[in-house]
Amino acid sequence: MRLYPGERGEVKSVRILNEFHNLPREIQDNTWAGMKRVIINIVDSLSYQTDYKKILADVYKNDKAYELLRLHANQGKEVAKNILKVMDVTITEWIIRDSPPYRLKEIMCPRYFPGSLAFYMNQPQPYDDEVDLTPFKSKTSSMLGKAVKYSSKSGSVFFRAIDQIDGRQRYLGENWTQYRVNQVLRDSHAFDRGDDKAIKWIDNQRQDIAKGGLYNYRHNKFSFQTLYSVSSETSSHIQAADIAAGFARLAYERYGIVAVAGSFDYVTLNGERITQNDAEEKFELWRQLIEQEKRNSQAIILSN
Repeated sequence: MRLYPGERGEVKSVRILNEFHNLPREIQDNTWAGMKRVIINIVDSLSYQTDYKKILADVYKNDKAYELLRLHANQGKEVAKNILKVMDVTITEWIIRDSPPYRLKEIMCPRYFPGSLAFYMNQPQPYDDEVDLTPFKSKTSSMLGKAVKYSSKSGSVFFRAIDQIDGRQRYLGENWTQYRVNQVLRDSHAFDRGDDKAIKWIDNQRQDIAKGGLYNYRHNKFSFQTLYSVSSETSSHIQAADIAAGFARLAYERYGIVAVAGSFDYVTLNGERITQNDAEEKFELWRQLIEQEKRNSQAIILSN
């Protein structure tokens, strides 16, 4: 803000991105020294869509099945519209199953050593395996887009809790693990104003995790601090988060996951932690997916 004394309220990340390379090198280095520690959560539906398109190609014995369905749907054919609607619902469920809260539920489910008494007692799972898609259904917006937004926003709340669990705790000390996770989940967080429904979903998920443990009778009255909806113009913290997200988004769109993993210490892609060691492999996979999408689009245009 000191670099823009004439601005009132908020300096938009777009302006920062456009002018950052012109700032003195010392300021750039000092900015990155702090910004690289921001946790970056990326949710991209491309890989899920590609997986579903492969299913369609196998069913219809046609590599361009999805593109043809889109064409028929645009022509008003109801069968094609219904198939694409089922596709959106299925991909939405896949995204939510990979989201941070659902990954945490999966990790929190107890694991028992084969041969132990608990292993053969067939203990009930503490969390419902079904995914409730009701919060994502809307007449005015894409449920797929809402799932992407909700999942990415939830990372700031749940990944720190996931990091509390190590491999040994999958077999031992569920009660202690639940307590440690709840201690982290109870922390307060603030989000940019404008999406209270996403914040409500995130809050419901952390309440569900607290109540779903094997020893939930000790945690039913566990108090959670508030998740706030804050105007970015009144909070330098929200503005800082927006600027960091702008840098990460620009790097991802231009150069892929490798650039993001190289700039930030903690990066997740579709709920999975990405390090510099495996970023190259992920980058090559996503490059191939994008190239395949381009070829399929060009092929369907030429065929018409």
